[in-house]
Formats: sequence, structure tokens, C-alpha cells
Amino acid sequence: MAFDSPPFVMDAATVDGEVIRRAIGSLINPAGGIVSGGDLQVTQNGTPNMTVNIGLGAIWVPGSTTSTQGPYYSRNGASISQPINAASASNPRIDTVGVQVQDKAYAGSLTQIAPFYVAGTPTAGANLTNLTGKGAVPASSFVLAYVLVPTSASSIVTADILNVASQATTGLPHLVTVNSSASVTAVAGQMVNISGGQTLTLPSPSVANLLVGAVTYGALSATVATPSGLISGPGHTGGVTSIPIAAGTPVVFESNGTNWQVVSGQQDTGWVAITPTATGFTASTSPPLAARLIGDRVWFRGQFLNGNGGSTSGGTTLATLPGAFASPYSGVQQQQASGLPGGIFVTGSSLRTGLTLNAGAPIYVDGWSYSISA
Repeated sequence: MAFDSPPFVMDAATVDGEVIRRAIGSLINPAGGIVSGGDLQVTQNGTPNMTVNIGLGAIWVPGSTTSTQGPYYSRNGASISQPINAASASNPRIDTVGVQVQDKAYAGSLTQIAPFYVAGTPTAGANLTNLTGKGAVPASSFVLAYVLVPTSASSIVTADILNVASQATTGLPHLVTVNSSASVTAVAGQMVNISGGQTLTLPSPSVANLLVGAVTYGALSATVATPSGLISGPGHTGGVTSIPIAAGTPVVFESNGTNWQVVSGQQDTGWVAITPTATGFTASTSPPLAARLIGDRVWFRGQFLNGNGGSTSGGTTLATLPGAFASPYSGVQQQQASGLPGGIFVTGSSLRTGLTLNAGAPIYVDGWSYSISA
């Protein structure tokens, strides 16, 4: 393949617009975004009705008709009124408002940048958290906001509008921090602080080199899921649709056009309590008997307290571990555990004794670990 010639920038030469866009685009996040925080906010009309207003501001819109199209810059200097379709009489609806570039050099007959509006599909239970029924956005566009159109609504108010536009990052990619106490769908370029026990859904990985970060606060782990493709990283090289992240554990994901890859951090379930199932065995409380999956390795703490009045046969199942903790090996994975001659082993999700254990002998598993990578 030949170089683009003349290059950007060369004196006394006419440089193709795509070359200029790609040159500038190499300095910003390929996902595009608004230039300053608060640009192009979508708001209710002064007197609420079935329109919303798109505010002033500047934006970079990524061209996506071809992979080499590059981003487009524009500034909106006056408020724009965007009509909203009539509400459904039976179900709520999620509509999408954004900005689209139409460049006849790539598709169609227009050369312009303008708002776009996509009415979603009326769906029972649709809301601004699950975004159920939202429509597909056009090529070379950037989403500014989602609008909830309640059943039989005659006006749109502030509570019905979710602004999601992230700021275009310049220089080395960085993430803009946002907070969420509920399950939420992330926007490229965000580092989402999400409450434990909630789910962060990544955007579609269909555009390459998007970055999204996640960190959990609170006592519980959160879940990061992808709406399409898979998530790959330590402990899930084959790809999974969701991973856990423990409190205070930041993880950064990058898209490749099809899937998401963990590029910083790793999955972490936090400590998960183990409940003994073998006769006479109970869990220690100081420290609590528990296991934790970090990356591709399962770690243990605590001990199995043995109240069994007789011996425990080798191969006895001590506990069943969560499915994500399963050993990938077709046979057993033998490991030594203090207090248990012959060790303990994992078959799938079953944690078992090695050799016969005498009456009353506890099993110490502090610091024991095994890999789930094949």
C-alpha cells in the first residue's frame, strides 16, 4: 500500500480532507465526543411538550462508513428543537438523540452535519437504566442522550432525559469519571464508579479502540457485561460475556471491533464464602473460610473445622465451588494442604479430600491456590 501523498501538512499542496481528519483524529479518542463538559446538552422545552432542545457546544463525530474516514468537528451556535414522536398508548419507549455526519464522498448525496433522532420500540418495562427497545443508530454518528417516552405521555420533562455524551479525550487516551449507584450502560471514554451488586454494561465493541473503565465501591462485587461479542483477559482467554470486579479494583477494557479485551486490571470476585457439605465439617470464622478468583487463579483462606466423629474417606467432597472457579483439567489437580496428608484436589467445581482423614483433623487452606487456565 502506498503512503498518502501529499501528506499532512505540506506547503503548496492540496491535501485530501480524509488525510487531515485522520491526522487530527490520531490525537483524540476514536470514539469522538463533545469538546467541553456540558456541550450539546439535551434538555426539556421551557414549557414541556413533545420536543427536546439540543444546546450549544462543539463535538467530534467519528466517521464510521469506512474504517479510514476519520472524525469530523463542528460547533452548534444556537439551540435546536428536536421533535419527539407521539407516545405509545400501551408501553414506554426509549428514543435516541444525537449528531450525524453525512458525507457524500462515502455514502448518500448529502454533505452535512445535523441532529439525528431514532424512535425506539415501545416495550414493557423500558426505562433509562435498561434502555430496552432503543433503536440502532446511523453510521457516522454520536449519541447525545436517551429520552424515555412514558406510556401515553403528552410532554417530555427533565426526568425523562439521560444525557450520555462523553468528552472527547485529547493526547493520550484518558477516561472521564462518572458515578452510578444503579446498573448502567457505559459510554466509551468513561471510568464508571459503580455500586457493588450492580451491573455495568459496556457499549457495543463494534468500533475498535474504544476504552471503558470500571471500579466498584461498597462491600459487594459488581459485574461488567458486554451486549455483544466477548470479554477476554486473565482467567477467561476464551472469552466470556461478563466478569466480576471486587470493591476498589479498577479494570480497563478496550474494544477491537468485535470483542472487549481487559487491558488493565483483572477480574476479581472478592472473597466468596465456602459452605462445607461433608458430614461434620463447618467453616472457620476467624478468618472466614472463603475463596477468591483473581485473574486466572483461585485463592483460599481459613479452614475446614472437622467435627466428624469418624474418619473421612479420600475423595470426599468438602464443598462445591462457584462455577467460575472450576478447574479446566480433565483429571484432578492435586495440591497439598496443611493438616491433610495427601492434600486436597479440585475436580471441576468440587473440592475434595486426598487420602483418608482422621477424626477431628481440621483442614487448613490459608494461602492455597490453583490456576483455572488450561
